[in-house]
Amino acid sequence: MASVHFRLGCILACAACLAGVLPARADLIVTGSSTILPVVKRAAAEFTARTGIKVRASGGGSGHGAKSALNGSAHIGMVSRKLHEDEAGQLVATTIALDGVAVFVHERNAIQGLNRQQVADIYSGRSNRWREIDPAAIDGRIVRVGKWHGRSTRELFDDFFGLRGQEYPDGTHMVGANVAGILYVSIDPFAVGYVSVGSLDHAERYGAPIKPLAIDGVIPSDENIVNGRYPYSRPLNLVTRGAPGGDALRFIGWMTGEAGKKAAREEGFMTGVEGR
Repeated sequence: MASVHFRLGCILACAACLAGVLPARADLIVTGSSTILPVVKRAAAEFTARTGIKVRASGGGSGHGAKSALNGSAHIGMVSRKLHEDEAGQLVATTIALDGVAVFVHERNAIQGLNRQQVADIYSGRSNRWREIDPAAIDGRIVRVGKWHGRSTRELFDDFFGLRGQEYPDGTHMVGANVAGILYVSIDPFAVGYVSVGSLDHAERYGAPIKPLAIDGVIPSDENIVNGRYPYSRPLNLVTRGAPGGDALRFIGWMTGEAGKKAAREEGFMTGVEGR
């Protein structure tokens, strides 16, 4: 009897060891752009229900998404910009939608638009009061809201308005996620920020007291982004190190299919633009 108990104990011990060595199927880790994050989260629930594959999605910015895909800490990175030259040699990008980046203000500010130089003057500190720019604008000091380095929105904004390599003036309120910038401008009539057009459109639909500004006379509408009249636009990409396979390939296929496109449209982004 003792020998039977000994053998049974050995079997249970080995089973316990194997359970530690062979873990259950890991979640699919997707990380990066806060712009793409709501789309992925919206589409992931049904994907998990259909496939049983759990998706663990988190933000951190496009730079973080690219690095995580490269170093293997994520299966898929979310990158809301074109890949940099050093990334393009190692990462494979799949575009799931198209977005623009809008400069926006509180709805109580009567200003309707800015030109490129005026935007650059605001974020370089050369212009500090709204009525220096437009007599119809709200009367008060400009409250700047910017994004941290590593965010693709910041990178595109600085490139477009000639601010690359410059730091914003002291007192600029720095944020990471789009929702933080939208919230700040929503509660301060003197504030100005820049954010994803899709995120801005989504917030406006839910009653946020904000509005986009025309840049050089062109409003950042879906139509103007798709036809190229509004040049401040970008692809929303899912990236993998090398060609995707396994669960990552299944999820990317889901995101480029009707379920993913529906999620992107519901978040305010444009789909069906692969040929642009």
